[in-house]
Amino acid sequence: QSATITVKFDKAKMTGPGLYSGKIKAYRNDKSRFPEFEMLATVVIPYNFSFENNYKMNWDNKNIEAGDIDRYFIKLPGGQTSMKISLTRNENEYSMTRFKLFDPDGKSIKGSSVLHSVDNETLVEKTYYNLSPGIYEVDVEGYFMAETISQYNLGVKFYGINRLDDKALSNSNNTLTVINAFSSADKYSISGNIIGYKTDHTVKLEGSEHYKYSFTFNPGESSKTFKLSLSKEDFSKLTDFAILVLDEEGVALKSSALSYKEASISVKNSSNNENTNYTLELIPAFTHANGEMTIKITESTEFTLTQKVNVTYAGKNDLTLYPQIPVRLKCEYEKTDMTIPTGANVYGKIYFQSAANNEVVCEIPVYIRFE
Repeated sequence: QSATITVKFDKAKMTGPGLYSGKIKAYRNDKSRFPEFEMLATVVIPYNFSFENNYKMNWDNKNIEAGDIDRYFIKLPGGQTSMKISLTRNENEYSMTRFKLFDPDGKSIKGSSVLHSVDNETLVEKTYYNLSPGIYEVDVEGYFMAETISQYNLGVKFYGINRLDDKALSNSNNTLTVINAFSSADKYSISGNIIGYKTDHTVKLEGSEHYKYSFTFNPGESSKTFKLSLSKEDFSKLTDFAILVLDEEGVALKSSALSYKEASISVKNSSNNENTNYTLELIPAFTHANGEMTIKITESTEFTLTQKVNVTYAGKNDLTLYPQIPVRLKCEYEKTDMTIPTGANVYGKIYFQSAANNEVVCEIPVYIRFE
């Protein structure tokens, strides 16, 4: 028997950002007071980023024991296109720490290396591009091998360089318009590369069916990545889902599994033979024998050598982006000599490199058509 329970929280006890947990207990409404069930209720209050704090925050002079975790919940501001996380230590302070990042679904995203003062390291940082909206969790971990309490400083900063159009670049339409959605004016160097091409596939499977897709590498191609995506409904039908890349002998070169409704697997071109055949094999296991699903696959192929895109504003490879002022960039490139399969879309990236520290703070993906 199902039941709906209305819960009210005392906001006066949740005075700042963080994780608040409580326990709900239910008892039978008679003299026995028999316990029926108990459950946890959790509230997350995130840190908010806006023009008031210039879309950045710092947590300084923090201390953490080995094996402990400090949790920071970050709400991505509207208009953000990249997030930089920095972990530092004060001079002459001991530290052995690292950070991890988790998306709104709790899925781990690649974190940092270990900041170790014994190695004279003072900074580890990582920039994440084109994140989906939501509340993310940054965990600072006192590394388990730390000899004593570690000191750290955590910094989070957002950039908001947005593209205002989404058309593919071509010889007849080789411009794109960007805008700085945030409140500070910053100077950047701009550049671009043609990286490879993408092909989309849609696969439908029923029952005990396996999916096999044969592929080869053309000359000048270095790797392929297959990104798989299912609907939440289809994902709930599974007990297991194996993803394999096989060589010509049927030996697995790479293997993975679908732990969430999205997954990916990559393989490098390690053969000297241009005609080497490979196979992507998908092996789902349904909860019911007559289960069925639709799988969307994006096959991304990268070139061994990227091709330059000359990105300019007013004839120069640098510019200052002022808040809320649209800027049109010109993108010039030569037609690639690489073999592009029918139906594939050539893609690349436009890079914005900070003039202050030469760090790439924003990557804008673009599709490119050759006419």
